[in-house]
Amino acid sequence: MKKSSIVLAVAVALLLLGSMMVISYQPDSVSSRVATSAPSTTWSSSGSGNHRIVNMALDNTPSASSGPLIPHPSNSIVVVPVYNAFVSHNTTSNEQNNSVHFPSGNFSKITVSFFDQYISNPFDDSFVVTVNGVEVLAGNTLELENTSVTQNITEYGSIMNATSSVFVTSPQFNPGYSSALSVWFTFYNGTPPAEPNKVIPAFTNVNFPTPRNAFPNNVPIPFNVSRTSNVTFPENVTSAYLNLYEQQNGNDEFWYTLQPPYREFRVFIANTLVATVQPYPNIQTGGGDLFLWQPILAIGAEMYPPHTINLNPYLSLLKGKQNVTVEVLNDENVWIRAAANFMLTTSHNPDGQGHTSSALQFSDSYYQSPLTNATTESIPQNAAYLNDTQFVNESLTSSGVVPNGAQSIYSTTDQAVSFFANSTTFDPSFNIIQNTSFGVALVYVENFYLREYINTTTSTIVQSRAGMISQAYSMTGSTSNQYYQVNGTLIEYVVLNPFSVVLGFNVTQIRDVSTSTYSTASTSFGHTGNFHSNTTSDVVQGNGIFDAQLNSQFTITSLTYNHAVTQKTVTSHAFSSRTGSSFYYMNEKAVNDSLVNRNGTLLYRTVIKSSHGGP
Repeated sequence: MKKSSIVLAVAVALLLLGSMMVISYQPDSVSSRVATSAPSTTWSSSGSGNHRIVNMALDNTPSASSGPLIPHPSNSIVVVPVYNAFVSHNTTSNEQNNSVHFPSGNFSKITVSFFDQYISNPFDDSFVVTVNGVEVLAGNTLELENTSVTQNITEYGSIMNATSSVFVTSPQFNPGYSSALSVWFTFYNGTPPAEPNKVIPAFTNVNFPTPRNAFPNNVPIPFNVSRTSNVTFPENVTSAYLNLYEQQNGNDEFWYTLQPPYREFRVFIANTLVATVQPYPNIQTGGGDLFLWQPILAIGAEMYPPHTINLNPYLSLLKGKQNVTVEVLNDENVWIRAAANFMLTTSHNPDGQGHTSSALQFSDSYYQSPLTNATTESIPQNAAYLNDTQFVNESLTSSGVVPNGAQSIYSTTDQAVSFFANSTTFDPSFNIIQNTSFGVALVYVENFYLREYINTTTSTIVQSRAGMISQAYSMTGSTSNQYYQVNGTLIEYVVLNPFSVVLGFNVTQIRDVSTSTYSTASTSFGHTGNFHSNTTSDVVQGNGIFDAQLNSQFTITSLTYNHAVTQKTVTSHAFSSRTGSSFYYMNEKAVNDSLVNRNGTLLYRTVIKSSHGGP
């Protein structure tokens, strides 16, 4: 897939790219294997606790183990379409079961779980799960260990038919690489929440590659890359939102340290801009210092949940056949596992024409020293430093109205983005030889800082009328305040004699997300209302240094020193006018002083939970 230069366990050939850079994405060259003779997947609704389900799922040998233990919560139905399926570079990286039987009934929650059994792939790889051609889960595997993630996908319940197809992939790019994949779905019996009754994918599991090499010399070259698809919408959409999936990769693994650092996805329907989406500033496993991230993971190391965009102001566009375009600003290699799913609620009445309006304000101030030469696409090879700073302020406001039978639907959305990033690199071409305390060496130093605020408010009013007299109305709305921060320093010495590397890395990663939703309804019989809010703060801090011996292939042969400390805190408050409030706090710390093991030792983990019932 990709590998940052700092993942020196396999290669330090990063000398040409700089320590926060990555090598190019490698497309999967093997074809998908479709299960045609495997027994149809069945399910059971009895039992509780944990048990192993093996008899009704794909089982391709050889395998390193007998597969994961599938949890089966009480009062649930578990469906296992793919179980312990062997994937490798020499066979296939894909598994597909076209005879999956999902249950019917009322379900309060539906989850999908992905399990990657590590066998011999030392790198992390992207993965994706689709149901009937719709992407429902995407993420990244861990390095040198098993990966297990679960995602709530209740909103996709409408696509899970009695006979369905489930596809899962995780590329094994080099000879000798292999793992075993399992996927299962859990249906929890209960009263179903209000969810979309129609899902239309515009894209599923696509890449956004640059048209040519975006790192020809010693600095990256940005491109705006887009894809367009034709989508046919029904004529009676009364509510809509978009789930957009994206995953950083290749040079863009550390996009917030590049030139320029700002990234954005723009979504157009019928050539009208309907959304701007800022990617998550994640750190994948192995990023910076490969000894920091086991057993504690960086934020976003495993799962890439979708960005959710309210489309209610644009209901008048969601009719018939339309062009849908997704564009990546400042793409500098390839963004992968991208998908765009329209999540629709429809009525029995065809909508009227309606109208929509929107306004984008975009201010971009970018400073780079020394400047990239447009002809050579490089900075001077002897440059002692490279500094770049970028400020972006953006607002997108939209409003729309559409008639629906005897109703009118009024919607507004306002989003404001404030972005700042700075990166200073010393010896950016990594070619200045210095005398150091470690000996004659190449020395690379990079300081980086990202700060981003994303604030969004939405409102939708549905008003019924009899003649000119207002009879009833309902109102729904939401606010979202997101804050992301990543900052740190990377120092790397490549000592020429004896051939070795000393790498130090410290990083702080913060993700604060606060959301609230409300709904009210008024009729001649009275008023009703509900309110929900959630605030979550994630903070990860890592500080590590190691000294390793290298061979002539820039591969680590042994460690002479290693010390890595990682600490993570999670704080969450939730409130619901229906169910009450809850509180969650977790604090954990790990250290790795081993000269042979990637996994560190968990020093402590503290968890505090409380809840108070509602009225």
